[in-house]
Amino acid sequence: MTNKLIHTAPLILMGFVQVACSDTIHLKNGRVIDGEVISADAEYIEIKLPFAGENFTRIRRKDVTQILRDDGTAPAGFPVNEPVELRPSTPVAGAVMEQHVQEDADYQSLVSAEKMEAFEQGLSPDGTYDAHASLSDDADYKKRNPALLGLAACGDIRGIQKLEQMLLQTQSSTPPKASAAVILDALEKAGSPSSVAVMARIARSGRAAADRRAAVWSLGKLGFPEAMAVVEQVARDSDAGVRAGAAFAAGRLNTEASRGVLVRLLQDPEMGPKLEAAKAVENNPFPAAVPALIGALSDRYAAAPACLALGKLKSREAVPHLLELLNSTDPEYGQVRQQAARGLGMIGDPQAIDPLVALLGDTSGLGHMCAHALSLMVEDGPASQKPSDWLEWAEKR
Repeated sequence: MTNKLIHTAPLILMGFVQVACSDTIHLKNGRVIDGEVISADAEYIEIKLPFAGENFTRIRRKDVTQILRDDGTAPAGFPVNEPVELRPSTPVAGAVMEQHVQEDADYQSLVSAEKMEAFEQGLSPDGTYDAHASLSDDADYKKRNPALLGLAACGDIRGIQKLEQMLLQTQSSTPPKASAAVILDALEKAGSPSSVAVMARIARSGRAAADRRAAVWSLGKLGFPEAMAVVEQVARDSDAGVRAGAAFAAGRLNTEASRGVLVRLLQDPEMGPKLEAAKAVENNPFPAAVPALIGALSDRYAAAPACLALGKLKSREAVPHLLELLNSTDPEYGQVRQQAARGLGMIGDPQAIDPLVALLGDTSGLGHMCAHALSLMVEDGPASQKPSDWLEWAEKR
């Protein structure tokens, strides 16, 4: 397998007319791009890419180490950092398209060439690519959907590239028969580093909020921490569902940058992002989140995971707030009261003992959770977690 890892999938933007490739562009990150250099100046090099029609992409000159023509020669003056006009530049068709093509190189370099090479070397083609590809656009979803999953599982890089192409096509005005959800599921299962570029593109600029939501959730499931830079941007999307997906992805990627995103989304005005951020911090708690977690206790949906996160962090600062929740009379806070009890048990502050004992007689499930919390706090208490045993202990102490 060649190490020219710039796949055609992220480059299918408008039109499907293949252009001749006369130049090979070597990037500092190890990637190699085949295309046709149109022009170059001190800042950027403009390249026409396969399948890009009349459009081109711009790559920062400082990211390029070498350009070679088909005959093995290099354009005159390159790579010296001086303006080099290779041939007249071609205008871009539309401002939106210009934005997309200028972002190509940044998206494609999210994951290193070495990681992509290692992935490709681990593939073992089973010879079923052609059969799956022939059914991937079938009108019958009972044939089409298994074929899409087959493309992901056949061990052939062409199957993953085809899925990436189809995913980008769902962003066109006339999407293909296959749904983005099925393709994303297939790409998640394939686990290719190259899919980060496609999902990142859609997560940031998908034509519909539902597309952006699905793509950012898939970035989290795909699990490449390099995607966190895009997740940070997506976390500011105007759609609450997209921001919730960003919280999920930040939690799954679990990088240093994830923490800042999660703290911010714990303070989001909408329930969805706040809930997902609280669940993410519960799974991977960190001390800097404590103030935002305490603030999230006021949201009855985010409060339960926030209680558990504060318990895992053993936050004494949160004890008064958890006690307030424990004694809430709001009928909708039943589950939250139980998690507040559990959080208090995990923190182990003695001032919570009497409030927990006072609720041991509750028959809704809270009494059992209070007994469990006391068992975490009191070393000389009964080994049992039955409320009755703890009531007996309380009477004797």
